[in-house]
Amino acid sequence: MASESDFVLQLAHEVMGQYTVDRQRVVAHGMAIGGQMAFYLGFSARDLFRGVATTGAVLTNQPKDNAPTQRLAFFVAVGTKDPLLKGVAETRTKLVERKFAAAYREIPNTGQGYLDADTHDDLIHWIDSLDRQ
Repeated sequence: MASESDFVLQLAHEVMGQYTVDRQRVVAHGMAIGGQMAFYLGFSARDLFRGVATTGAVLTNQPKDNAPTQRLAFFVAVGTKDPLLKGVAETRTKLVERKFAAAYREIPNTGQGYLDADTHDDLIHWIDSLDRQ
């Protein structure tokens, strides 16, 4: 829930204070409604997050403008049998129209659910590349 975002941000800052974290690879990630929360966190805490990765999540608002000084990239995945497929594809289009880097993956023969192994590997490589985007 959006009302829990302050708690999530507090925890993220605590973890980053206790461990060595590459600040160029901090990602908000979620599936379905959790993906909507990831979109919210990414746009509202751009000083913290460099990426947003979602699975089966639709961006319900118009994305904020891209800010060159606060890079934000997106990894958007959806199953080809997910009823939200069209909305997720439109989410990617909205992001690209605002000049965001937006990787998009359709997971074949999958409905609502988490990433398959190949798409998970793609996500890991995407996170690793965030410092170059």
